[in-house]
Amino acid sequence: LKGFSELRNVVSRELFPDVGNSVLVFDRGHPFLLRCLEEFTTTYKSRKWAHNGPRLLERVLSWFCPRNLLGKVPLVECSGLTVLPGTAFYPINYMEWQKTFQRNHTASVLRAASDSYALHLWNSYSKTASVEHGSAYDVLRKKLCPITYRLMKTSGSKKSVKQ
Repeated sequence: LKGFSELRNVVSRELFPDVGNSVLVFDRGHPFLLRCLEEFTTTYKSRKWAHNGPRLLERVLSWFCPRNLLGKVPLVECSGLTVLPGTAFYPINYMEWQKTFQRNHTASVLRAASDSYALHLWNSYSKTASVEHGSAYDVLRKKLCPITYRLMKTSGSKKSVKQ
């Protein structure tokens, strides 16, 4: 996975053409964020999660970028912000979330994530998933979070790794 240091004023697609709201990387006080706050306070709907999350970002993006451009290409740069393709943070889509935790898909998941900044885990689906030893998730957490990984292993966490 790549570091976030090169990112500036970025949102990402989830599954084209939809924008995801998992990762926002912006300068403090960026006009896009201010417009998001205004939009949130004036259009909030308590029973509609997507309206207040990804759809809100899409509504605000239409103020900054031409709509015809947003719907046609996965990578868009306009008005001082960048919309990255879904592979930047969602290299494994929600319909295949299980692959991240399964040993027999390690190589394909790591290959898919090799040019990504993050690997979204789809918590609403995966929160009770078992992690197979040698799965992409297991490999990445051992590599990227070695201290936490060691502590987890020595504490004997029962949910940690399925052999």
